[in-house]
Amino acid sequence: RAMMELFALIVKQDDGMLQSERDFVSAFLSKQLSHQSADEFMSLFLENAGAGKKNKKTSPADTSVRDSIRIFSNCKTINKTLTQEQRVIVLMRCLELLDSGKQYTPQRMNIINTIAEVFKISHDEFISMMKFVMEEERSGFNDPAMLLVSTGTLTDCGPQSDSFVAFLKVFSVNLYFLKCSSEGTALLNGLPMARQKLYIFAPGSSVQAPPSQTIYYSDISARFVSGRDIHPISFVAEEISYSFPDGTAAISNVSFAAGEGMMIGIMGASGSGKTTLLNLLTGLVKPQSGEVRINSIPIHSGDRRLDGVVGYVPQDDLLIEELTVFENLYYAASLCFGGRKREEITEMVHRSLQTLGLYEKRNYRVGSPLNKVISGGQRKRLNIALELIREPSVLFLDEPTSGLSSADSENVLDLLHDLTGKGKLVITVIHQPSSGIFKGFDKVLVLDQKGHLVFYGNPLDSIVHFKTLESHINSGIAECPTCGTVNPETLFNILETKVVDEYGKYTDRRKISPSEWAEAFRKSAPPSLIKEETQAPWSSLRKPGWLKQALIYLSRDVKSKIANRQYLLLTLLEAPLLGLILSYIIRYIADPSSDTYIFRENENIPVYIFMSIIVALFLGLTVSAEE
Repeated sequence: RAMMELFALIVKQDDGMLQSERDFVSAFLSKQLSHQSADEFMSLFLENAGAGKKNKKTSPADTSVRDSIRIFSNCKTINKTLTQEQRVIVLMRCLELLDSGKQYTPQRMNIINTIAEVFKISHDEFISMMKFVMEEERSGFNDPAMLLVSTGTLTDCGPQSDSFVAFLKVFSVNLYFLKCSSEGTALLNGLPMARQKLYIFAPGSSVQAPPSQTIYYSDISARFVSGRDIHPISFVAEEISYSFPDGTAAISNVSFAAGEGMMIGIMGASGSGKTTLLNLLTGLVKPQSGEVRINSIPIHSGDRRLDGVVGYVPQDDLLIEELTVFENLYYAASLCFGGRKREEITEMVHRSLQTLGLYEKRNYRVGSPLNKVISGGQRKRLNIALELIREPSVLFLDEPTSGLSSADSENVLDLLHDLTGKGKLVITVIHQPSSGIFKGFDKVLVLDQKGHLVFYGNPLDSIVHFKTLESHINSGIAECPTCGTVNPETLFNILETKVVDEYGKYTDRRKISPSEWAEAFRKSAPPSLIKEETQAPWSSLRKPGWLKQALIYLSRDVKSKIANRQYLLLTLLEAPLLGLILSYIIRYIADPSSDTYIFRENENIPVYIFMSIIVALFLGLTVSAEE
């Protein structure tokens, strides 16, 4: 509603609404809403735009006081309900509306400037956005936030033809937009695009603009990352193999390479070795053959230059239940930044909590998974924050979306996408991803039984690869032509296809063995384009001295014990209470005619000592069980 009122306030200025502006709003609503809702909001737009009424002539730079108040009111309403990313999209739609009528008058531009200011969009980004919307000629897309892709090869300049796709990155929200000037039929996620129209280029998206090659989201994001001040990372796994103690192969000759600004998903059926591979890549387990290198440094060599370079978020929580969200993150940061003051660490933690959307929950106790205080998605983000606070260059995650709702899973993956936008390399094990999550990976690494690598590359290419090898109909189509979705289960259905017997029934034997799939991929795999770096990887880790570490651990443990009042009372009162009860029972007066108790004459002292030992063991067991 607020957006329609903003549209109306823009078009009613000067000589009123143009037919092209009315058509733009009508097309926008038809695309976003059902017919009934679109008609309802169109009526609201026309009512506020004063359709059919002739506006009074005013000064070119003037907007009525009433309209100005309504603009501020609507912008504040949008500010309260939408995220910064959504506000950027609203501003882009307002610029599109303005561009549809080509009326860049002072009155209309004043409104657009006001919207940008209230939405807290920087001046440089606003200028880039406005230029991107209004520009049509190839030579005009020369902003650092823009990238041109010709229909031939991926390049910044390319041949001076009219056939190209232009991309804009809004760095503050890591959001991409595109517009197409290709001379053929261009498809975004399998759906046709109109020329010179603005589209959001979401993670996992792809553009087909014949006769050019398919343009993937990972290609564009990598180009923007490489053009910024990013610490270079090369991650190479070369012919790594590992077997279990009983001799069963777990990982078989896996090789791949990755670089900064990439998000890689490790996929495979149950028992294919996903977690084992992750442990090998992180350095927790040493491979029996092969090598893993970061910037040419073997990860299992113990080289101090790799300290703090790798972060690992396991599937299980690493949170202290009795501490608050802030305290969990604060103590983790204190153990990573020995040379910083308390105020600096506190500011760093607050900034990290704000980035992760946890600032309002900072004073909440974390609680246990069974006794929830914060949601599962918030727990997972806090787990990730424990590693992110020290900014590792390479981050590994073991099934970060396990047990989360669809909304929480998307929030976690959005966070990981933001990290890749900052030049981090993210490698995660993923199980049963949705279409959006699957397409959001820059590359997927698919494992088959006994850890055979059967594919490594773009997610959509993986579908095409297996369908082509199996000679499926329409093997070149990865997405649904109607809705653009992908079913990742297709991969495993093809991998595990069973042999059919003479009666037409499936047997237990697989049609193609894991080793055969792996060999087929080796023959078709393109050569790696990752250049192996030789300079030491960047790390911000600065561990404090052993004495300060001991004090930090002591402070953390004392706080966690004090926060658990029930446990604290039991611990403090249990021993004295048992001691009193035991001493009362064991108390013995040797002379029956006397009321005077003499300790040295008590024959039960050895029994008392024995029972004290039993009680001490009992107390130790209860404390250790709680810990």
